[in-house]
Amino acid sequence: MGPHVKASSFIGSAPTLQQEVSFAEICSAKATRCIRKMRGHTQAHVLMADDGHSYVVRIRNTFQHPRVLVNELIASVLLRHLQISTPHSTVIKSTDHCVRENPDVYCQLPNERRTVTPGCHCGSRYPVDVGKESVYDYIPKALRDKVFHCSHVIGPDVIDKWLANSAEGVW
Repeated sequence: MGPHVKASSFIGSAPTLQQEVSFAEICSAKATRCIRKMRGHTQAHVLMADDGHSYVVRIRNTFQHPRVLVNELIASVLLRHLQISTPHSTVIKSTDHCVRENPDVYCQLPNERRTVTPGCHCGSRYPVDVGKESVYDYIPKALRDKVFHCSHVIGPDVIDKWLANSAEGVW
């Protein structure tokens, strides 16, 4: 069994949050290939990893502060503790070889196209077979009245706002 950390140590003094989280749950998989780029300003990519899963990966060397990636991992721990459905988050490692073999993984800045830096990035496991099913990163107005378990939709938005991780929500 690997090293453990109390989830409460992530958020200071929160005596009610006593669930232990193994570092093995958070670390890590190695990116093997790019499936596609996601829409949106975070410039995330769907990457296949060596553990057989695909992940929506937020790259660390974008215009965003690295804190955003750490917040993603913290949010995942908090949401699991609150029993709100959330994808498994992990650190995704990219190697020099992976970066060379996947030129579609890049960050487009206003005046430059930036190659992804090999190293650690934040990934959320893609919840379905990426080639067979769709996942939406927003809820179209026509579908909003059909949403069950609204806390599972609103909860992540609240956590993102609290962690200063989101400019706008899914609604």
